Amino acid sequence: MIQDYILTICSIVFSGSQINQIVFAYKNKRAGLNIYTAAIFASSVWLMAATYLSMDLIISGSFVALSACLWTVLLGQRVRYGA
Repeated sequence: MIQDYILTICSIVFSGSQINQIVFAYKNKRAGLNIYTAAIFASSVWLMAATYLSMDLIISGSFVALSACLWTVLLGQRVRYGA
């Protein structure tokens, strides 16, 4: 399905922007992200991944799961490094 490929491309772009934030927070030992924002996004993206996979959109579901992992890392950095 073409929708699967479009959603996959969007997920890759979103993941690319998250990697920059993860590297920045790791290098500076400071997460500039609100803990509530990170928690809401992490849980929501995990639900999106489960929804995509349940609709047999395997490729986009996999990349959204990757994005969910990255959001979970951002949440963990926020908890670990504080404000």
